Amino acid sequence: MKSITLILLIILITFAASQSGRTEEMSGGLSRVEDFLGIQAPVATLDEIEQRGLLSAKTAVQPWSGSAWTDIHGSIADPYFSGGTWWPTSWSNNREYIVRQDRQEKLRKLALMSSEQLWSLRRDQRLDLMLFLDSASPAEKYDLLLGNSDLPLSSAVIAMIDQFSQSGQTALWTGICHGWSPAALTLSRPEKAITLQSPSGLEIQFYPTDIKALASFLWAKSFAQNYVEIEGTRCFGQIARNEYGRIIDPSCFDVNPAFLHLALVNQIGVKKRGLIIDRNYGAEVFNQPAFGYTFNYFNPITGRKVSHSHLAQVPLNAESTDLFSQYRSPKAVALIGVNLKLSYINEGKPNHAVTDAPASDSVEYLELQYDLELDSRGVIVGGEWRDYTNAQRRTGSVVGGHVHPDILWVVPQDLKAWSIADTNDLLEQTPWGGEGPLPSAWREAALKAANARALDQNNQPTIIQPQPLAHVIDVLLRRSSSH
Repeated sequence: MKSITLILLIILITFAASQSGRTEEMSGGLSRVEDFLGIQAPVATLDEIEQRGLLSAKTAVQPWSGSAWTDIHGSIADPYFSGGTWWPTSWSNNREYIVRQDRQEKLRKLALMSSEQLWSLRRDQRLDLMLFLDSASPAEKYDLLLGNSDLPLSSAVIAMIDQFSQSGQTALWTGICHGWSPAALTLSRPEKAITLQSPSGLEIQFYPTDIKALASFLWAKSFAQNYVEIEGTRCFGQIARNEYGRIIDPSCFDVNPAFLHLALVNQIGVKKRGLIIDRNYGAEVFNQPAFGYTFNYFNPITGRKVSHSHLAQVPLNAESTDLFSQYRSPKAVALIGVNLKLSYINEGKPNHAVTDAPASDSVEYLELQYDLELDSRGVIVGGEWRDYTNAQRRTGSVVGGHVHPDILWVVPQDLKAWSIADTNDLLEQTPWGGEGPLPSAWREAALKAANARALDQNNQPTIIQPQPLAHVIDVLLRRSSSH
């Protein structure tokens, strides 16, 4: 990996607020779709979509369910299986439990203990420590794997949330869904629990949930996020609409439906790779990995469903009763209505299941309606969000739709998450595959990554941004996966 100058990527838990997105019309046309997906000559006509069998598609591999690991519960420093961070709205109360003195003493004791020493303890003491170790947080288990009694990663995660809290950046929904989503799309599924050894000889069990958490946190805090492709913006404040319900504020129109349609067809349909949607309309951000879709068509004037795209197309001319005429592309000569059923993976609760499989994932669906604008060659050049009720279907009236993704983003095919310490040549010179304890070079690099900082607006490294070592995460994933 190349060494990259540290720059500020994430101030809040979500990157999207600072990105410039294309809104309202499909700005940039097909060239923007090409840039977004990293392709040339995308599928762009209804005929080609039908001829290539792309009216429905899904990715080659289903992404896995994970957790957002909300800040208010301690992110990946949350000892989720102990039931301690149960306060739904209070970081201070949850923090108090995580850093409680008896917990910290047990962690420091375990960091310097071997499994032989653990088994030599009196039965009640042994069982207490074994149960405590089993229910430690993902970050705490990572620190024990390093054999570091200072608990660098879990301590830095707590300090990071403190910093968020002091600057008013924590909310009930803030977490690392922007890390889980790309991790679930690009990294292999942890399929089974694994046991690794600390430098002192302590055997530590990592459940699939623990491995997912560490992989998601790496993606959330890696500067690789600076290289993803984003389309759309978040909407803040009141939403201005016209008399037909159509959003007239360009900053709130979000992703154009034509762009969404072409992105799904070419990313999921052609490339068999997923993309990420912020399914929540508004200021809150809920990133989800999308992996499948199904389209069918309707007449955009009557709302009536049809069996073939040619039966649903309506000429666009001066006499048409198009309520959105002022927003149409000047190239558009026809309209067609689309019903979309989009498949995505939802979050799941952290658990101690020893195996994980696609059947365990939480699959959900987002159903959307929109129209597409077609030029004289049948190329998709724009579109409008729509919303029909049963009564409106009968009368043929329409309103502007607004229940749709704010933001789409994709991970370039060869992009991997890394920490600031993963470029150390010593890591390649002292390979580790999970047999025995981590080499000292790996432990030193992991300590550096745990203490990572990002630059603030004054170009000073004041923003706490701890990172797991990608080399370690790769080993955890390899040992836990059959692929």
